[in-house]
Amino acid sequence: MMTYADTGEKEAHPMLSLYHAIAEYLGWKDAGTVVAPGVWTSGSVRNTKYGEKAYLLGKGL
Repeated sequence: MMTYADTGEKEAHPMLSLYHAIAEYLGWKDAGTVVAPGVWTSGSVRNTKYGEKAYLLGKGL
């Protein structure tokens, strides 16, 4: 799960690119990602779809 304060989708690309490069280098299998933009202050992710997405991703492991 990745959160970031900016709301632009393009802002996530460098962070996701680095994650994928590290995962490949370490031989990790990516089980999926949940990317939550616009999370700046404590509680910003509440009442969004991202908690449920993270739950379902974890449940599927």
